[in-house]
Amino acid sequence: MLSPLTRPFLAYERLKKHQPSYRDRFELVGIGLGGYSKWMMFAGEDIAAQVRRKSDGKEFTLGLSELTVVEKKSPNYQVLDDYAVFFVNYR
Repeated sequence: MLSPLTRPFLAYERLKKHQPSYRDRFELVGIGLGGYSKWMMFAGEDIAAQVRRKSDGKEFTLGLSELTVVEKKSPNYQVLDDYAVFFVNYR
């Protein structure tokens, strides 16, 4: 019998197979206007980012403002951070 603490973890692992997670690492494949996905927090307002999950290659469309760059020294870090701040403050 599973302990009560194990059940939520197993449910999370099952959902994670088909849904993006805030813990996942993604590769940015492309961006575009007018994209929509049920995974976007601000669908219709945000720029759509097509991403590929690094662990299994599954692709999703997320809002560009929802992404963060892992490597702070990357030239993409400041660009994405600036866009997220602009998007949240001026939408």
